[in-house]
Amino acid sequence: LCLLIAIMRRACKLIYGYEPRLVQQLAVITLTHNKSLGQVLTGEGKSLIIAMLTIIKCFEGKTVDIMTTTSQLASEGVRNYQPLYELFGLK
Repeated sequence: LCLLIAIMRRACKLIYGYEPRLVQQLAVITLTHNKSLGQVLTGEGKSLIIAMLTIIKCFEGKTVDIMTTTSQLASEGVRNYQPLYELFGLK
């Protein structure tokens, strides 16, 4: 898991010009290990957390469906994180 997060940190740096914040990395680790619900404050980068969790679950052989409350958030998520998913061979 730590290796995957390190690889995703580098991928984010290459694609977006920044690395995931510590709170995002900790949320991914916590949610992966505890299989529980999590709460992250507004502005803490929930979309990137979901993208990173999705990549990890896909590497575990799971099928992932991402749901959101609005079509605007869905469109932004696809547009913003498609390059990250594609880097890891996901569609």
